[in-house]
Amino acid sequence: MAMLSSKVTNLIFAVVVLVSSLLQVMLTVEGAYVSIGNGLKPVSELKVHCRKSNQDLGVRVVHSEQQYSVNIAKEYLGSYLCVFEAAGKRTATFDVLNSRCNCNSYYGCQWVAKSEGFYCNYDFIRRWG
Repeated sequence: MAMLSSKVTNLIFAVVVLVSSLLQVMLTVEGAYVSIGNGLKPVSELKVHCRKSNQDLGVRVVHSEQQYSVNIAKEYLGSYLCVFEAAGKRTATFDVLNSRCNCNSYYGCQWVAKSEGFYCNYDFIRRWG
């Protein structure tokens, strides 16, 4: 009888460990961290209008030396198209996830709009327009 009780206890322990591991995997959300900063000189507002697949995410106004940040879950790592507007600049449109910037790195994508164009993770990526 003690042998049966020991086997049942071991089986219950194994099931609890398995369920716990499965829940941990299911609750882990991997994706990309994206920030869009305004480094424009002279001081100017940056308007950012993004779309995720077929979902319009609206217009965000990023003030000078500020940033707009978003965590994008793995299941949405398709298209994240943004339109950028600033006074005196030609409108720029591009996908902030699928560019020459490596958004899957440990730090994600840290975009900064400057007078000459756009930087990602400190590398110059593209000009306005």
